[in-house]
Amino acid sequence: MTQFPEPMRPFIFHVKDVQADENCGFRAVADMLDFGEDRWAPIRCDMLQEIAYAHLYLGVYETAHVKEIRQSLIHFEG
Repeated sequence: MTQFPEPMRPFIFHVKDVQADENCGFRAVADMLDFGEDRWAPIRCDMLQEIAYAHLYLGVYETAHVKEIRQSLIHFEG
């Protein structure tokens, strides 16, 4: 908990350590959805399918960021 900035701490209700690798963000999401951290790949695939609707995100992200996000989701390792 000490790794989070002090102003954020009152809003954090649970901290879970997952395997530290290039998929740790997906592992954290999978675990918090009660799939288990080893079920990270379907989360990543779901996000890749969602980014197909990039035109809906252009108000939030610049075009370059959407392309960068897509590339990061396509690049599978592990």
